[in-house]
Amino acid sequence: MTEDKKDLIIDILLQAVKKETDAFNHYNKASQSSPFPETKGLLSQLAGEERKHRMILLREIQALKGQVKRKGKSKEYIEEKDISYHLPEKPTFQKFLVLQKLDLAVVSFPTQFIGGDYFDSFPLGENHQALLLFDVTGHGIEATETKAQAKNILGEFKEALLGAQTGADLFQPQALVTMLNQKLWNICQKNVSFITLFYALFDVQKNEISYVSAGHEPPVFFRGGKEDFFAIETDLLIGVDKDKTYAETKLNFNPDDIFILFSDGLVESFNYYDLEFKREKIVDLVRHQKSYSAEIIIEKILDEVRKTLKGKPLRDDFTLSVLKLK
Repeated sequence: MTEDKKDLIIDILLQAVKKETDAFNHYNKASQSSPFPETKGLLSQLAGEERKHRMILLREIQALKGQVKRKGKSKEYIEEKDISYHLPEKPTFQKFLVLQKLDLAVVSFPTQFIGGDYFDSFPLGENHQALLLFDVTGHGIEATETKAQAKNILGEFKEALLGAQTGADLFQPQALVTMLNQKLWNICQKNVSFITLFYALFDVQKNEISYVSAGHEPPVFFRGGKEDFFAIETDLLIGVDKDKTYAETKLNFNPDDIFILFSDGLVESFNYYDLEFKREKIVDLVRHQKSYSAEIIIEKILDEVRKTLKGKPLRDDFTLSVLKLK
C-alpha cells in the first residue's frame, strides 16, 4: 500500500471517529431523557457499542501506521503483556491539595505510575479547584511517551501559574483543553496514541462546575442526592483534530451533591471474563451510600468490584474519584 493511499484511509477513519462520537452523544443523551426503563437500557447499550466502535477505528489507525500488529484473521490488534492484578483490601488514596469546602478521594489501579491514566487536582486561588483525568489509548512505549508529554505540558503550566500567580484564565476548561489538544496533536499523530480527557473547574463561591469532556467516559453526578447525569456530551479525543475548539459547559454544584469521575477501565475491565460492571451499578450503589465520606463511597464501590470478580484479577487499569461539597 502506498503512503498516499494509507494517509487517505487514515483520514477517512479519523472522520469516522468523529461520527462515532456524535452517535455516542445521541444515544447517551437519549438514554438519560427516556422515561421508560426498557428504552433507557437499550439506548445505554447502544451508546456503549458506539464507544467500542470508536476503539476499533483507533486500533485500525494504529495498525495502518505500523504501531501495532494484527493477529491472524481476528480483530485483535494489540500485542502486549496483559495487565493482571488484584485489588488491595485497603486502597491507598492519592493526596492532593483541596479547598476546605470540598471532600475529594482518588484511587488508581494498579498504580498511576504504570497505568495509562493520569489524575490531578489542585486549587486555583481561594475559590476554585481544578479536577483533571485523562486516559491514553493503547499501551507500550508510544502510549507512555504520549502520557509523559501531556504530564510535562500540564506541569509547566501549573508551575508558571503557581510561581507567578498569573495566567489563571489559561486554566478555564475551554482554554486549557483546546491548548492541550494543539500542543499534543503532533505527538499523538506520531505515536498514533490518542487521549480521552475530562477537565472540570469547581467554583465553591458560586457553587458552579465548568467542564470540558474530550471523548471521556461520562461522570456520574448526584444532584441533591438524586442521580442526574446532566446529559454530558463528550467531544473529540485529544489528538484527532488540531484545529478543534472545545465547548465548555457550566452546571450548579451544591451541598450534598456527589461528583464521580472515572476512567473507562472501571467498566471495561470485566469484559475479559464476560462479566458486567456497568455504570448503572455505580449509580445504584452510591444512591444508598450518599451520606458517607468520599473515601468510604470509593471503598463501597471497590467492595462491589471484588464481589463481581469473585477472586479473579483485574485485566485493565482504572482511576476512580469522588468529590463532594461539604
